[in-house]
Amino acid sequence: SGYHLLQQWQQGYFDYVLDIRPIQDFYDATIPHPYREGWETFHIPGSYPISIFPASTPPEQVEMLVNFAASNICKDARIFLHCWSGHAANTIAATLVQLGFTNIHNAGPQGSAGIWDWKDAGYELVYDDTFDASEKRLQPDCIEACAEHYYSD
Repeated sequence: SGYHLLQQWQQGYFDYVLDIRPIQDFYDATIPHPYREGWETFHIPGSYPISIFPASTPPEQVEMLVNFAASNICKDARIFLHCWSGHAANTIAATLVQLGFTNIHNAGPQGSAGIWDWKDAGYELVYDDTFDASEKRLQPDCIEACAEHYYSD
């Protein structure tokens, strides 16, 4: 459940929170809830935007904004994955497993466990942020640790 994941997040269980939503808001009249907020509008504190969209993107075409797939250390980390409502995250979880990720925790059942539910429950969020891939805060430790391990051998 969302509450269970919140407790685990608050207790520091997860190494990383990955947000699959695009960086910026968008509107698509062909889908339910056509206005979709992006990571910059609001996100879970400390989350990393990987922006895998649409959810049907085949594994070989995935290009992450923050490239967690570049590191085996990242792939083995405890990851909390979410989208808007749970639908896309369920699909992306399977894609990440195909890319070699081993410890994915999805926010929950489709339609009831995404960032909208997190927001509606009053859980902590960061508003009006800016994504800049060169910022240290958006460079996960696991990528650096993998590089250090590789170059120390």
